[in-house]
Amino acid sequence: MVIPHTREQAQAERRSRTVRGNTLGRWFAAFALTICIGINAGFALNAARERDLAIAAAQLSATNLAESLGEQASEAFDGADASLRTIANLVSSSGTAGLPARKRIQFTMRVLIASLPRIFRIIVFDEHGRHVVSNYSLSGDGERKVGDRPYFVYHRDHRDGGVYISGPGRNRHDKTWVMWATRRINHPDGSFAGVALAAISLDLFDRSYASVNVGRRGSITLLSEDGIILTRTPRAFIGHRFHDSAVFSEPYKSLRSGWFVRPSHLDGVTRLYAFRRLPNYPVLIQVALAESDYLSSWWSSTRINLSVHTVIVMMIAGTGWALWLQIGLRKLAEENFGRLALHDALTGLANRRLFDEVLHREWQSASRNRQSLALLMIDVDHFKAYNDTYGHEEGDKALIRIAQTIGDNGVRAGDLAARYGGEEFVVILAAAELRAAARVAERIRAAVSALVIVHTGAENGMVSVSIGVAAIVPIPFGDPSALVKSADRALYDAKRGGRNRVSDVCGYDAAAPTT
Repeated sequence: MVIPHTREQAQAERRSRTVRGNTLGRWFAAFALTICIGINAGFALNAARERDLAIAAAQLSATNLAESLGEQASEAFDGADASLRTIANLVSSSGTAGLPARKRIQFTMRVLIASLPRIFRIIVFDEHGRHVVSNYSLSGDGERKVGDRPYFVYHRDHRDGGVYISGPGRNRHDKTWVMWATRRINHPDGSFAGVALAAISLDLFDRSYASVNVGRRGSITLLSEDGIILTRTPRAFIGHRFHDSAVFSEPYKSLRSGWFVRPSHLDGVTRLYAFRRLPNYPVLIQVALAESDYLSSWWSSTRINLSVHTVIVMMIAGTGWALWLQIGLRKLAEENFGRLALHDALTGLANRRLFDEVLHREWQSASRNRQSLALLMIDVDHFKAYNDTYGHEEGDKALIRIAQTIGDNGVRAGDLAARYGGEEFVVILAAAELRAAARVAERIRAAVSALVIVHTGAENGMVSVSIGVAAIVPIPFGDPSALVKSADRALYDAKRGGRNRVSDVCGYDAAAPTT
């Protein structure tokens, strides 16, 4: 260090330090500004990406719902159409002139209604629109004429018109909402003989739709192709015509299914609409999810992240320590991300990647120590039917409970439970022989049954699992996939044997080295 020995030298040194300090300050300010701009840009990009993911998830959920509910509606209309075909053919062949003929027709109507709960009334009208026979009357209602109704006019003028869906309207007797499926009846010579009508209760649709979670401001709507609302959950605007909906305009009116986002012209709420047209009927199902509902989690997360981000940026702009802290936080986040990358996001169990690594490591260890290595392959029985019946959200809840049960009943220190894919799970049991592994499997199976998760599509009425068990004493240079194949074969035997059971197989024959 040079010590100034004159006044001029001291002033020069102070000026030099000032210049160096200003230069360093400007450099640090520029550096901090650059870092802040970079962080702001990263935050904005990440927020935009997360928003896109939330929209994509909502789109997938709404599309799947529309597809599922569309199939459900098609089944209801298929049942009504089949019933009307039966009645139309019976009337065409036997007529309605005599009491015996009407009794046969009424008996057939009652049998059909008993098998189809959505249909509660079937009526036959003659070529003049007069009520001649129904499931509740053999003599008809001579005062009731429907000759001017649109469905009657349609069938009178269209020889091959097929089924006609109309409504909605109020049932004359109990004032409940119904819609009507109708079909033309012909005389033996092909001339117009009347109309067969099936009244379909909308209450059953409402109860079915009410079990589907579409958010606080979402809706499920069944629409006719001319824009009339047949039914809607929540109940509103029944019978109103929405011909100006986007689904009836280009480019969507020519599509069998699709989705779009737009503000509602009724309440101004922006919604994501997914629709599906029924293939054989002039009807479509539309599922609407409010943007405020499906982006609520994203908004909450973004607000929290924005608060943290603001604090961090202010600290970076103020001190170099804040920059160091941000680097430390980033490193911690990366470590957490690395940990999460090895675990299934839904169940919290190990994922397929970690399972493969641990299986390979345990295989090598068991080979060196000449110990038995066991594997449980677990599959949830009839899980696709469970998702179709109760929805994917309930399916996810069931998987979480099952995964927790597997972890609580089958994993010792040194073992590993993992989600293998979809509704399949695996458990690696280190130093475990076949008999001991089978006992663990049976404990897991019984514990899952004890959860009593209702599943009407299963044989015993509740969710169950089938488990395949395999054990191998690995030989050097053997292939770990042999153990997986053996357990998978045992799982197949369990399912073939009736499900909700444990099947085991000795895997020694599959432990040979690969070439």
